[in-house]
Amino acid sequence: MRHISNQHGFVLVLGLILMTVLASVALGSFAVSNNEVQMASNYRSSVQAVTLAEGALAQVIHWFNNPAVYTDTYGTYHASTPPGGKGTSFFARRRTNSAGVGQFFSSAACPACRLSQFYDVNQDGTGDTSSTSPALEYKSSNSNQKTFLDTTFNVVSSAGNITNIKIFGSANPEEVALVQVTAQSKAGGTATIEAVLGPNPAGLGVGNGLEVGGSATFNGKSAKVHWSSAIAVIDPAQFAAFGTPDDYDPPQRTCGVLGTDGPTNQLYGKGVSDRKHDPWLRIKIGGRATIGGAGSVCGKASPYDYNSLPSLGVNCDTPEHNNISVGLNRDLDATNDVSISKISYNDAKAVARKSKFYKGSTAYDSYYYTKSGAAEKDNIYDVAGTQYTFQSRMDGITRGMIFVDTTDRKIPNAAGSNLQELSISGGFSFKGTMILAAKMSVAGLGGATPIPTVQSPPWGDDTTPACDAYPTTSCSANPPTLMYSPMCATAPRITVTNLPVHLRGLIYAFGTIDITGNLQIFGAVITERGFLGTGTPEIWFDYDLKGGNSDGSPIFIRSWREVGPS
Repeated sequence: MRHISNQHGFVLVLGLILMTVLASVALGSFAVSNNEVQMASNYRSSVQAVTLAEGALAQVIHWFNNPAVYTDTYGTYHASTPPGGKGTSFFARRRTNSAGVGQFFSSAACPACRLSQFYDVNQDGTGDTSSTSPALEYKSSNSNQKTFLDTTFNVVSSAGNITNIKIFGSANPEEVALVQVTAQSKAGGTATIEAVLGPNPAGLGVGNGLEVGGSATFNGKSAKVHWSSAIAVIDPAQFAAFGTPDDYDPPQRTCGVLGTDGPTNQLYGKGVSDRKHDPWLRIKIGGRATIGGAGSVCGKASPYDYNSLPSLGVNCDTPEHNNISVGLNRDLDATNDVSISKISYNDAKAVARKSKFYKGSTAYDSYYYTKSGAAEKDNIYDVAGTQYTFQSRMDGITRGMIFVDTTDRKIPNAAGSNLQELSISGGFSFKGTMILAAKMSVAGLGGATPIPTVQSPPWGDDTTPACDAYPTTSCSANPPTLMYSPMCATAPRITVTNLPVHLRGLIYAFGTIDITGNLQIFGAVITERGFLGTGTPEIWFDYDLKGGNSDGSPIFIRSWREVGPS
């Protein structure tokens, strides 16, 4: 009996041990479960904070796209920011082009640096801003700025708050701005995200109807440009070749003096036949030019090198060449401020890979590439390798951007050996943005399609050269009686009806553009490596392109990352 009693005690002890173990396991499981719940809650809170920050970033991008909707004055601006760069002008600074180097980038001290205005805020060629000294900042520790943040992001107040926004520039060329946003969810999670913004080629502004780099031939009225200047930035070893002076010196070029056709025909035109009276309002040449024609000018037999003319003053250069900017084609040094509006190849390619163009309501991918070899001329391929002819793919586009890549899908090389030849001819229509890492030729397009109405530039804008001031009464006429007066800066834009065109929008080529026949464009043409023409292409500058193509946002997100909890 004693033995049996000892066994009962052992069973009791064993049972207590098992109960203790089970209780420990249960408590451990509860603790693990509780930790997992807490971890899940923390993760959910962190994800909510990231989502809030992304929403705030979208709002900042909206300000870049629509600068007029940004009206707050409580933000902290960098100390070097000039008064004109604050308030409602901050996001609209993308519309300036003071050094002629393109939108978002402007530096009088270093025009070739391509430093963002949000980095070099006073445009003196030095870097000013950083993440610790932003161009613009909002932080919740400032009562007025907190009110702005809470009001602006009231729609997300039930989920959390935006506690900080910073916008600053980058020392990297071609980057518009860096944006940092910090958010806090209701559960206490915080997150900071950072986005690098680049200029969207489809949304940037351009300043002239025709801009040429490399070389150009304008012999025999081979181009007519209306409503803007023409830019020719010529390789020092080459020339911009011009025909006879009379071809490029229409009557209205004499400042403030009417031509024989009367004021209604001087700039805007009244009918198709009258619009020929306003080509070449001003030609800016960075490089060398030759002038053809009979006779001699200033003792120089024609044709002659315009650069070789002695500095004999305006009486020597006018009226034969008063529409060619005197001096700009003679200073072949670093001080030359003539440049074309260049588009970044890498940015154009990046945007195209995630964009669409449209033919009516049908969307198509914007990115295409070419292959090398003569047999591949005029062929383009989509990312799946499907082959199209360039003309068939371009014809009928109604909006959006199309980008055609090089044969090796790398940046155009110096020799141009990876630039394929693409051409269009016959019946053709296009409206949008065409960016070609290729050579382009246009011929025999036939009849143009009239645009019902377009708007001319406003009188007195920088599309016309500056002249002596004239009485303000000259601005009261419609159009103004006297031309190019600074007093007419606020004069209205004029509606032009039934303007016939084949192409409408921005045409940009990294290679050459060779145009024969009577191509008509409402928009702008930019070619990096040369312009050739034997027909009479006619370009009407779309003044609205100065503010960017309405089909595209002026910026895009180059990269995005979560910096971490604040």
